[in-house]
Amino acid sequence: MRIRLRSSSPGYTLIEIVVVLAIIGVLWAVAAPRYGNSLCRYRAEQAARRIAADLLLARSQAKMTSKTRTISFNTSTNIYGMDVQGLTASSTQYNVNISGDPYYASFVSASFNNTAAVTFDQYGSCDNSGTIVVQCGGVQNTITVESTSGKVTVQ
Repeated sequence: MRIRLRSSSPGYTLIEIVVVLAIIGVLWAVAAPRYGNSLCRYRAEQAARRIAADLLLARSQAKMTSKTRTISFNTSTNIYGMDVQGLTASSTQYNVNISGDPYYASFVSASFNNTAAVTFDQYGSCDNSGTIVVQCGGVQNTITVESTSGKVTVQ
């Protein structure tokens, strides 16, 4: 009677495991920078859209209440704020910190005719046209406000 020895055992060899890990490492090295860039692009765009929405909120509040509404930007602390009127007659201070969660962005500049504030009148136009530049990583987005129409665009 002959006893047969198995020539191979089930499982993977060390070389196969090393090759698979090397392939995963190369794929990760290619994908990680792209993921980081897309995350920065997303955060900068979302911060810019949030600012544009709040500018439009201030504009509509000014038209609705027939009172001026001012949004002021502090580029050193990355905070902007305005007084908003709720359902009651009193107004409350509304502040947004774009350097925190979920944006992790910062202001590069906020300039409205050499001031860091924009005021909308009761007709929805603003006192000065200007731009706000938001940055996350190496990605920048620009928000533009037109003075006569109060139109807000994100670029």
